[in-house]
Amino acid sequence: MPAKKKDYFAALYDVARIINASLKPSRVLEEIVSCVARTMSVKACSLRILDFRGKKLLMGAQFGLSDGYIRKGPVLVKESGLDKKVLKGETIFLKNAQT
Repeated sequence: MPAKKKDYFAALYDVARIINASLKPSRVLEEIVSCVARTMSVKACSLRILDFRGKKLLMGAQFGLSDGYIRKGPVLVKESGLDKKVLKGETIFLKNAQT
């Protein structure tokens, strides 16, 4: 059976609709991660927000993550080579995020 073609434009429209429908940032972020997880057919998704000092990535919203993962706390940018690259604007490709 062929894989269902994903309509990324429809997902983008859904996110834009969500942003326009709510003035609560936490609600918008929750809807975004939910929409991303559904569209990409993944079990979990998170969105982290850079703190005002640019030193920590705080959990902004999550969907489907374990309590243990959520309790890990913020990511320290200085300890994450991957996040340092992303924050510099570099494109990152992970063939397998688990490894």
